[in-house]
Amino acid sequence: KALLKLGNLTVNVARPSVVFGRGGASCELFLKLVKLPLIGLPNGGQFEWQPVHVDDVGAGLVAMVETPLPHGKIVNMVGGSRHTVADYFRILRQKFHGKQSFIVLPIPMGLIAPTLPLMNVLSNGFLSSGSMKLLQAGSCADKRDFVALLQREPLAVAEFHY
Repeated sequence: KALLKLGNLTVNVARPSVVFGRGGASCELFLKLVKLPLIGLPNGGQFEWQPVHVDDVGAGLVAMVETPLPHGKIVNMVGGSRHTVADYFRILRQKFHGKQSFIVLPIPMGLIAPTLPLMNVLSNGFLSSGSMKLLQAGSCADKRDFVALLQREPLAVAEFHY
């Protein structure tokens, strides 16, 4: 916000959703989790998000550097399809492991909240009150500016490659 207020510097903001790509901590964890026949998910995995492929984020960042955008432009870098977390995991399971659906064990948010201080330490910050707030807020946005920047549709989850 402070940079956007500067008048002598053109500032643009890239705001990526959950990023899928080789070597990413969340991607690697999710690909391991979806091998399991039973997965415990906060709120049964009913939070919505719009994962974006790392290649699209990279192409978007290059385009932002090469293409002048008006000062203060915020580009939501989101994928081409929206899913619940549970559906996203099902697609990853099928696509990357050739396995059919799994059983979702719904974990109520009220049970998760008290464990977050310990989980924050054990997961090196991956599972924290901040990450749960982000999950609850969802990670979906209008993709029109991103499409315009890429000059094409971003990849949908079913099109992701590893």
